[in-house]
Amino acid sequence: MPGGQFLTTDRLALRTVEEEDLPVLREYANDPVIRRRVTGGRPRNLEGQREQFEGMYDDVGDGVGLLACLDGEAVGYVRLFHVDMAARHATVEYWVRPAERRSGYGTEMVASVLTYAVEELRLHRVRARTAATNTASRRLLESLGFVHEGVQRAAAFVGGDPVDAHRYGLLEDEWEGR
Repeated sequence: MPGGQFLTTDRLALRTVEEEDLPVLREYANDPVIRRRVTGGRPRNLEGQREQFEGMYDDVGDGVGLLACLDGEAVGYVRLFHVDMAARHATVEYWVRPAERRSGYGTEMVASVLTYAVEELRLHRVRARTAATNTASRRLLESLGFVHEGVQRAAAFVGGDPVDAHRYGLLEDEWEGR
């Protein structure tokens, strides 16, 4: 396993992203199934993936991006970013490899990062955004206690088409995983 293990779940090791992981991240960033579910997905070559990797922590404070691995193989990715330690909030985003959908891995990895955010970083609030077309992500967030806070009309593009973006929030005292 190239990166150091940072968090664990019952089934997954969440580890830091290393340069040798860039081809895997590029593969999934370009995967049509994943791109249709996220907002802002655009084609990425290896150099573009490297630039994102190198700049990942320039604007995210104490953020963290982790590969979720099962037996050493990446099955998903979770990232805590836009961390503001003064305001005690951050944003979470994630994806699960298409072959691993409906496995519970997404819930495990996001829950693990939420526990880290609340217990170790002492964050008061975690935000999430998902496209209206991504009902699986909306269900995942709601299952973890996120509250639907609003809809931004036509605020995202999925497959080139404008879609509504749903905003969610979770306060530290709402997090039941602690």
